[in-house]
Amino acid sequence: MGNIFLAVLNMSFTGSFIILAICFIRKFLKGQPKIISYMLWSIAWARLIIPFSLESIFSLLPFNASIIPSDIAFQASPHIDSGIKFINDSVGPILPAATPYASANPLQIWIFIGSLIWVLGTVLLSIYAIASYLIIKHKLKLSKPVKNNIYESNCIRSPFLLGIIKPKIYIPAGLPGDGHEYIILHEQAHLRRHDHIVKLIIYFILCLHWFNPFVWLAFVLMNRDMEMSCDERVLIEMGGEIKKNYSMLLLNLATSKNIISGGPLAFDGGCIKERVKNIMKFKKPKNITIIVGSILVILLSVGFATNRPSKFRNINEGYAGPAPESILSLEPTPYVGNNSIVGKIINSLPILNEYQKQRFFSIGDNFINSLNTNTLNTLTLYYENDGVQEYSNDITLAPKNTAILFSLIENLEYVKFSFRDTPSGNELDKSAYNSGFYFSKEDIQGYLEQYSLDWDDFRNDWEGSVEKLYSPE
Repeated sequence: MGNIFLAVLNMSFTGSFIILAICFIRKFLKGQPKIISYMLWSIAWARLIIPFSLESIFSLLPFNASIIPSDIAFQASPHIDSGIKFINDSVGPILPAATPYASANPLQIWIFIGSLIWVLGTVLLSIYAIASYLIIKHKLKLSKPVKNNIYESNCIRSPFLLGIIKPKIYIPAGLPGDGHEYIILHEQAHLRRHDHIVKLIIYFILCLHWFNPFVWLAFVLMNRDMEMSCDERVLIEMGGEIKKNYSMLLLNLATSKNIISGGPLAFDGGCIKERVKNIMKFKKPKNITIIVGSILVILLSVGFATNRPSKFRNINEGYAGPAPESILSLEPTPYVGNNSIVGKIINSLPILNEYQKQRFFSIGDNFINSLNTNTLNTLTLYYENDGVQEYSNDITLAPKNTAILFSLIENLEYVKFSFRDTPSGNELDKSAYNSGFYFSKEDIQGYLEQYSLDWDDFRNDWEGSVEKLYSPE
């Protein structure tokens, strides 16, 4: 769940930038057909729901799309990767660092709490939409059929389209003769464009990003553009001479007594003032205007839908080489106490970083006070610094290497990484190792989910799983 939450956060950051960009672009589209603005919003919604994207030199994103690394909770010194040094340097020190000997890093705890809150908000908004839909459906049971899928009701103030598979048009009772025709044309425009499906998808995306105010802004503005583009469709079909009557109809509907609104999944009128202004200013667009608008949408789609090429990124994203050949040839062992085989496995792992060297390992250390040491099968790896180079706590490869250890040593339950910032003198003094962290098998199972791997994958396709684990992200 934590990995999904981080993926949603990354999509939310990228989507927020695109939403703000579209809001800015809309300022220059005044007087243009609203269908152009409406189509632009599809770019933002796509980036908010699709967790991957192609790379392109034409990308308009000024930062990396995956700002939050998927393994940030496992980093000793957590950092983000925006691709902008100033932002990285500003945010990095704020993030809580790993706590030595703790069962979970502080950031892991915060991500877990954030995930729970996020899921709760998503569920509540989903329940609200479903409940609203069912309540409205129940109250509209007495609506009178007019023709085909059109129904008339005494308990609604404005027309709306309601439904998903077989949507129905509901209109207020007592509309003047011309009013029926205008309103029905408007709602039928929604039907022809499948806006009822579009709005359902967009509301689902809103539920995922409920914590982001920019997504709520996009939801409101997109609905306005959707409604105004349908108004324009009516004017194109009926002619500009109906502007006054159509505007008066909308104003009368807006001042009617509000008994039932359409709910989040319905298409009610909304934003009447802005719609009336747009109707009165509307002029039938020329073909060249539509062509230029379409080209603009295509160009912006390419720019916003693609990511910057990897070569523009400023930091190394994980292990840069192929899966080590030494790992691919290893044989498993059922016992952590088999020192010769375990030692061979450890020596075949990629080095953790260039600053620390692994000199010793021990089996059966009790570094978890709350558990009985007699039931633990633990492995401790001891790393040391040569005392000359700068000390580093980089553990990017630690969970990857731990996954290999758990895969090859059957009864292994915990792996600990211990560090000292001075040379050992080739003698193991456990008290000199003053920092460290450890992983359980459950911890690593959660980590492997971001690579779509589990323990069976290593058992059934060892080479493919190892290469997938160590490939650049």
